[in-house]
Amino acid sequence: MEVIVGTFLAFKYLEFPWRYVVILLLVAWQAFEIWLYFNLRGKKSITGQEALLGATGRAHTACRPDGQVLVKGQLWSARCPEGLEPGERVVVIAVDGMHLTVRPRDLEPAPAG
Repeated sequence: MEVIVGTFLAFKYLEFPWRYVVILLLVAWQAFEIWLYFNLRGKKSITGQEALLGATGRAHTACRPDGQVLVKGQLWSARCPEGLEPGERVVVIAVDGMHLTVRPRDLEPAPAG
């Protein structure tokens, strides 16, 4: 639709070289939108607690065992049984309301079972 309206306006108001430049840019934009649609249509949107599990961040304060971490640009209350120093990288392993349970990123995950 943008290409049709843009082509009409370009022919009505622009002179020879500029009308084709504008039309070419509109066609390129439309092709990008189509490409984006086809690449993103199969992706499932993840929000809420599911989005935080496995997310990485940094310890904002010392966590011995309670403290604060910065995950996805937000400051969270966190618990880390292993203990953390400020600035250490963390991985979220559980979410309980507004509190996260984290572990240091360099530790191997605990075996399931």
